[in-house]
Amino acid sequence: MSSQILVQIVGSLFCGMLLGAGYFALLYRSVRMFEVAAALPILLPLFLLRIGLAVCVFWGLVQFGAVSLIAGLIGFLCARAGTRYLISRHR
Repeated sequence: MSSQILVQIVGSLFCGMLLGAGYFALLYRSVRMFEVAAALPILLPLFLLRIGLAVCVFWGLVQFGAVSLIAGLIGFLCARAGTRYLISRHR
């Protein structure tokens, strides 16, 4: 495996982790705001921000090829697992 591909994989993995951390932090905040019910007008913009950011990042990753996309998705799923662990530990 060449060093260029390795850098691409590590960068995509890190990018996916950052995206996942932001995505699930916004999702957690949205759920907490939904419980209050006073912040309902803010939920749609947060939803659009989450989805738009995810689409843009994954579209950018796919421009570098399938390996980058898969590494980004793995990073995203690792962030999901980490978020679930932190939330379960927080309760």
